[in-house]
Amino acid sequence: MKLLSVWLLSLSCFIMVAANAQQTDVEKRIAKSLKNIEKRAEKGDMKLQNWLADYYYSKETKQGYEKAVYWWTKAAEQGNAEAQYYLGRSFAYAQGVPEDYATAVCWWKLAAQQGHAEAQSELADCFYMGKGVLKDINTAVHWWQEAAAQGDMIALFSLGNSYEKGEGQDKDMNQAVLCYEKIANASVHTDDPLEQSLDGLYKYLANLRLASIYGLGKDGFKKDVPKACRILEGMIDKYANAQVLLGEIYYQDGTNGTLGSYEKAVKYFTMAREDDSEETSGAAAFFLSKCYRFGRGVPQDVAKADELQRAALEKGWDEAKSLEELLESLD
Repeated sequence: MKLLSVWLLSLSCFIMVAANAQQTDVEKRIAKSLKNIEKRAEKGDMKLQNWLADYYYSKETKQGYEKAVYWWTKAAEQGNAEAQYYLGRSFAYAQGVPEDYATAVCWWKLAAQQGHAEAQSELADCFYMGKGVLKDINTAVHWWQEAAAQGDMIALFSLGNSYEKGEGQDKDMNQAVLCYEKIANASVHTDDPLEQSLDGLYKYLANLRLASIYGLGKDGFKKDVPKACRILEGMIDKYANAQVLLGEIYYQDGTNGTLGSYEKAVKYFTMAREDDSEETSGAAAFFLSKCYRFGRGVPQDVAKADELQRAALEKGWDEAKSLEELLESLD
């Protein structure tokens, strides 16, 4: 088995090196090697079946996706959880087969029952949204818990969100914070740029949630403004949503009588107003209008407040919206 792994790795490297070569003999050698692998895979070798599926999938062509589905199906039918997971993805995202969430759910369920964390997370999302299966938030929570126990970041975030909102279980801000902190403190163990980017996104979202819970004292959670500010430190120069959140944290802190907080709120709302996103910029303009209307952190200027409120309305932001909606729009 070890020798087979080395051979497959060598073949992969050979194919990559030869990718730009125009020599017919090289192409023939690659085709011959693939043919030999396929013969062995047809006899039931799941390792080779998965390797072939990955190889063809990486071509990112219609024919490549179709061949990937063929080989994943071979391995999945033998009970291989990894193949079942990727076959489910193929049906969910219409890669090599027509979109079919019901079939995707079937394959993900088989993989999930074998402990495949990503399949558990995908299956939970399907139950939560009612895609390919009847909507069942309690079952969604069950599978999020299973995947989260293995450290799956997406499942951890969804589970934290369910605790925060009280969906599928009792509302529990302490448990929500625990989930978000696990994400925020997790190490990224992958060289895949896409996975690194996804992990980075969920770390960012988890930190926003933590900052909002600590900074605003949501649902009776003990408020800790300094901790919220530390969480957002390093994010505010890059992300306008973090600027709006920090501005609102300081604004609410100002209403509690903390000196200098209104001025800080104005600073961050003003920064966020320059963002390219209409939603974020509109939210910042709306919150900033309150500062000018009531003279909080700036001299009172009702005309300026009206101008900012009109700008917010033009970007779809009014009193009916809340900061929570802005944060949820990122999920």
